[in-house]
Amino acid sequence: MKTTILVFISLIPLCLSAQALSLNSGTTRAVIIGVSDYQNKQIPDLRYANVDAEAFANYLKSPAGGALPENHILLLLNEKATAGQVAAALYWMIDESKEGDVAIIYFSGHGDVERKLLGQPGFLLCWDAPPKIYLAGGTFGLSALQSIVSTLSVENKAKVVLITDACRAGKLAGNEIGGAQATTANLAKLYANELKILSCQPNEFSLEGEQWGGGRGAFSYHLIEGLSGLADRNDDLQVSLFEIGRYLEDKVSAETAPHSQMPFTVGDRNGSLALVDKEVLEDLKARKEGELLALGTIETRGFEESIIAQADTTVQEMYNDFLVAIEQGNLLAPKGTSANDYYEKLIVEESLKDIHGFMKRNFAAVLQDDAQQAINAYLMANPGELKNRYDRDPHYNRFPKYLSRAAELLGTSHVFYKGLKAKQLYFEGLGMRLASVDTAVVIKDSLYNSAIEHQLKALSFEKNAPYIFNELGVLYSLMKQTKKSFEYLSKAIEASPEWGLPYVNYCIESYYSGDREKAIEMGEKGLERMPDYPQMYNFLGWIYSNFSNKDKSNWTRRGIELKQNFFYDYIDNETLDRKKKRLKRTIELLQAAIELDSNYLAAQSNLALAFVNVRNYKAAVKPLEKAIQIDSTYSTAYARLGSTYFFLGKPKKGTALIKKAISMVEGKNASRIAF
Repeated sequence: MKTTILVFISLIPLCLSAQALSLNSGTTRAVIIGVSDYQNKQIPDLRYANVDAEAFANYLKSPAGGALPENHILLLLNEKATAGQVAAALYWMIDESKEGDVAIIYFSGHGDVERKLLGQPGFLLCWDAPPKIYLAGGTFGLSALQSIVSTLSVENKAKVVLITDACRAGKLAGNEIGGAQATTANLAKLYANELKILSCQPNEFSLEGEQWGGGRGAFSYHLIEGLSGLADRNDDLQVSLFEIGRYLEDKVSAETAPHSQMPFTVGDRNGSLALVDKEVLEDLKARKEGELLALGTIETRGFEESIIAQADTTVQEMYNDFLVAIEQGNLLAPKGTSANDYYEKLIVEESLKDIHGFMKRNFAAVLQDDAQQAINAYLMANPGELKNRYDRDPHYNRFPKYLSRAAELLGTSHVFYKGLKAKQLYFEGLGMRLASVDTAVVIKDSLYNSAIEHQLKALSFEKNAPYIFNELGVLYSLMKQTKKSFEYLSKAIEASPEWGLPYVNYCIESYYSGDREKAIEMGEKGLERMPDYPQMYNFLGWIYSNFSNKDKSNWTRRGIELKQNFFYDYIDNETLDRKKKRLKRTIELLQAAIELDSNYLAAQSNLALAFVNVRNYKAAVKPLEKAIQIDSTYSTAYARLGSTYFFLGKPKKGTALIKKAISMVEGKNASRIAF
């Protein structure tokens, strides 16, 4: 029987299925090492190497990774990953592994070559590595590693799988001779019958950034997803070395472009690396379908600085001006000193050619960042973002220009191009809808039609974007095309069932189309998903209080045009008991809205209405006084408070307030509808 030994050296994490490798025989053990925070400050720290290592350990513990028991995993992170501890862990694996067992070794951190040692293939830098003279300790030499691999492979007739991500950018001892890349080149050499997966070509750097899983290495992130089943090209519920290689080539190279990072594999490409759990895969696919692909900045980890240091002072100053312009938000203007102007000059500088890919990628990411943040906040129903839309924040006018430039920088073949164009068209259409507020009816329809055209074109680039579906639902509602509105709001809900705003808009459209039952159903669903959204409580409360078209429970304002009196009709006595239950729910909802936002004007006013509807006139006074305190120009609150005082037997006070309301309306002061 052959022993299968897995050596994962991923100077960014990775993972394999213990199930597939053990082939239901023997014991699987794993040594997993991740170093981001190095002891010596002269060695540039990494951000996500330890996170990747921990993610790999969690993968092995999960059903998808073979459900490896805790006592079969040695996880060494940061200060726990000293050279001594790494050596002890690897020797533990040799001592414990027997024929038929599986050994997994995983390393995530820096790799380098000591420039003074011509024959040394390189070192893996452990937590206690020195900034130079690697033979002094704190490192694990590739020669020693290969001896361990050969011992397991040759003496135990093992199959060895080696996965590496050692090519990190940074100011290391071998930087001037390409030490990190040389380490990768030496790791790629085939010594026995092992299999290898490497994060990039020997002349490249591997990247990490927040866009991958909230903070991961590009290679590690896609490796785990690929081994979890996304790399299974022939749907046989197994992932081979060939399949994971193709998957990584496609995903990593596309998402790190225009920087060049192309993972590759060495060895027999037909062997099974991972067995796929069908339920886990379906779950993963479902999450990926609802995931918005976002362009983020990438970490250069000292490489950028080392290239800039070699340029002349004029270029260094220009590069600094470029960074300052980005920091100040001067991306496309003012002319001559914008980040874009500096970029155009720097991108043709021959001395900076090695970081042109970084520059292009990161500048494009900065250009799209604010727009992406606005979309993210909208998907979270962030009150500040919703207010920005209501107030027609001028940033929305800049977003399309920024997104257009970002798409231009990356080019039509880039994986993010379609997403950027979709967002550009989305914000252009949104701007038209927001601009329609102050326009005449004829112009409104023209703007709505043009906005719809933009959103439909946006869908041609990003066909399942829930925020575009939702916007189309709103636009068709404004055009009074109810059927179309429901169609697109339903698509938004289907695309993102946990996003609350499409339910809110479906609720509103149902209410105004006369289906109060559906409005309440969708409103309650929206409330479940948006429990911190005060507007939802207010609107749902308003629907409960105005449930039937036949009711007279809503107040009717009369006589204002005659400048005589200002009063309201209230509920018929025969319907009061029937309404009390519904109005109790109304009051609960409105009080919840006010608890979330005590300055919420509409909720204060509508709460007063609800109290009046149940003839609790005394309780109605406080929210109306609060509404006036919030906005002293709110004429409706004065009118309602005046009417309430009439019912409290204080006609003199009531008359004064109603007269004040009438004078405010006559003076054309702003008077808002409660909701």
